[in-house]
Amino acid sequence: MPPTPRPALPRSLLVGVLGVTACGPPPDEVSSLPDHPSSLARLTSLPGDETQPVFSPDGDRVAFTSDERGNRDIRVVEVATGELTAVAVSDADEGEPAWSPDGSRIAFVSIAGGASAVWLTPAGGGPPSRVTDPADRAGRPRWSPDGEWIAFAGRAEHGNQTWIARPDGADRRRLTGPGADHVPYGWSPDGRHVLVIRYGEEQDVFGVPVDGGDWVRITTHAGEEWWPQWSPVGDRVVFYTTWDDEMTEVWSADVATGELTRVTDLPVEDFRPTWSPDGAWIAYSSDRVSKSGVWVSSADGTVAVPIATDGRAGGLHSWSPDGRRLAFSYLRSKEQIFVVSTDGGDPEPLTDGGRDAVEAVASPDGSRIAFESTDVGTEADLFVLDVGSGAVTRLTEEITYNARPAWSPDGAMIAFERSPGGGPRTTQVGLLELATGEIRTVTEHGYVRQPVWCGGTVVYTREHSRAAEGPDQLWAIDPAGGSPTRLTDGPGDKRTSDCAADGALLYAVEGVIRRALVVAGRLESETRVGAGEGARWSPDGARIAFLSTRDGAPDLYVAMLGGEVRRVTDTPGSESWPDWLGDRLIYGANPGGRDIWIADTESMLGAVRP
Repeated sequence: MPPTPRPALPRSLLVGVLGVTACGPPPDEVSSLPDHPSSLARLTSLPGDETQPVFSPDGDRVAFTSDERGNRDIRVVEVATGELTAVAVSDADEGEPAWSPDGSRIAFVSIAGGASAVWLTPAGGGPPSRVTDPADRAGRPRWSPDGEWIAFAGRAEHGNQTWIARPDGADRRRLTGPGADHVPYGWSPDGRHVLVIRYGEEQDVFGVPVDGGDWVRITTHAGEEWWPQWSPVGDRVVFYTTWDDEMTEVWSADVATGELTRVTDLPVEDFRPTWSPDGAWIAYSSDRVSKSGVWVSSADGTVAVPIATDGRAGGLHSWSPDGRRLAFSYLRSKEQIFVVSTDGGDPEPLTDGGRDAVEAVASPDGSRIAFESTDVGTEADLFVLDVGSGAVTRLTEEITYNARPAWSPDGAMIAFERSPGGGPRTTQVGLLELATGEIRTVTEHGYVRQPVWCGGTVVYTREHSRAAEGPDQLWAIDPAGGSPTRLTDGPGDKRTSDCAADGALLYAVEGVIRRALVVAGRLESETRVGAGEGARWSPDGARIAFLSTRDGAPDLYVAMLGGEVRRVTDTPGSESWPDWLGDRLIYGANPGGRDIWIADTESMLGAVRP
């Protein structure tokens, strides 16, 4: 069904009330919008990152995840007092908290025991109980409106399917069948349907009846839909899309008729929508003023209000039950590139924090550093820093996705992840000729990640799991042309990291770093390096730097081949993958971390509520 046009916004609203709407105002009006610092309040301020905030049903508490101890735990904070309660704490990662409708319990996901499972804990703290078996590799717990069921994603027949079970684990049954992945995103307000996305050649949103019967197909448009949410009123489902290879936009669909309403329409990314409790407003993240700012639009898209535009929001936003407050995880401090000696010492910034800078990699001669940045209004672009002068040059200037740069051995080209349509959903390998600025796309099969150079070839990860084709595997391609070659097979998702001049490839399988030689289109002489990710060879080939949580917090380590492993950083915040600059390491980091913030939506939306 083709998209339904949205009524135009009156010019008087555009300039007199808000200064910006979803109809596409001129760039100067977008960039001049004020922020609302007086309406924002910081709810948490722990070391590390706090994410995944969810209001309790009474609105008095917020459950969230915290990595203060080096791995993720579930905590609850009292909104009025800031008092914290640890409700799910272990040496394993916990996440995805979900309140029961009566507010007495919290469902969450934990990898205790080596595989993800859904657990349940009293909201005030106490012994947790497991709902699903480790063999299910379960995630995404979603309570039914009456609290009698929990829907979750679980493994079945080499894919993810949607299941439901009682809170005590009884009456477990599968709602979706084989042939494609089906992942749950919530329930209809009457509790009769579970909202799922079916992944595969056609990615669409369905309502699956819990008591049998015909599925309700909610979207039929060619392309991909993400993060659907059923309106509390029950008549519509909101989601964001990558239709027609455009930038991601927020849409909603009428459940009964399939009629579509376009909520946002600007040449930037708008994503992760959530309904207000009365179904009149939609909160979402948007790049229209800054990367991942927080915005709220009326359900028909005719009014858009900036909530927070001086930082970066993460994950979904959570409305208080009365709709007067909005909680979200928010990062205000800029990310910078640092350098640190492998023999110890304090990290020193190489960039001044004027832009977010991550994924730093040094050129073969060490004179330049390429990095990825999310400047205002962009999904991601590539820059290069001259180490001697400190000058920064922008390499790509498209409103698209250009990320994870990798230098060719001669320093003449950079391979990188590229998505010309905006967003990293259908990424390819791009090659940038530094002398001319020419960009070529050398792959065609999509879902490509982390290209690295292995001599004259480029090795990369192809995300087969995104197309329900099994685990992610390693592929190689000749940058001069030709067909790609598959290097790996078998179980376990694989991720490229780095490759030495002699073809010694570093890659990770399910969080374990491996080393292997690339010989004639296959891998030989595989050995295990250890737990971690983002492994990089030192220039002399005698050491490997990598990111790991082996001692709790994510930090950088250096391993001598066949010998000592040394911790290099011990800092708050989150480090990105490292690279070598001579005997030093460069990496992106945010010393401040991400906190939970609350916005007073009543003061921001009161004058323009429908």
